[in-house]
Amino acid sequence: MKKISFACVYIGLFALLAACNIFRLPSSDPFYSSSGDWDSIRFPLIKPYEVVNIGYGWSIQLHISPLAKEINWYISLNDVEKISVKNSVIMIYTPYKKDVIEEMGEKVLNWFVIIPDKEIETGFDNEDDFLRYIQEYGVNEVAWESPDTLYQRFLHTGCLEWIPGCQ
Repeated sequence: MKKISFACVYIGLFALLAACNIFRLPSSDPFYSSSGDWDSIRFPLIKPYEVVNIGYGWSIQLHISPLAKEINWYISLNDVEKISVKNSVIMIYTPYKKDVIEEMGEKVLNWFVIIPDKEIETGFDNEDDFLRYIQEYGVNEVAWESPDTLYQRFLHTGCLEWIPGCQ
């Protein structure tokens, strides 16, 4: 009888931990499994891009050399409000109004496209140009989601559609 009780306790404990998502199977790549550190929260996009919040809103660090890209006055995208990933294309919207030097040809950009495997990081000052551009990569419709929603889904499941091994 003690063995049955002991087994029931372990089965119950395992079921409770599984329900709380404690046994989430991490990706073999730590980049795709971490949800943050003690001072920040994060979730992965397509490697090496990630969305991070250190208490001041969601941001995305850009990675292509500033000298090699056309939006070299942007180092990171701040106050990200909407994200979509489709066909290995990361699409981002932020209402953030960055200080720019118009005399140098800089513009306030609010819509961004990142395609890691093609080393593309580009931004647009209007939605129409953004929508035309993403059609070149097979994206005809954008299914925007908030970073909060994506973070919660990642936190609870360990998966987002673009993470290798997730569906």
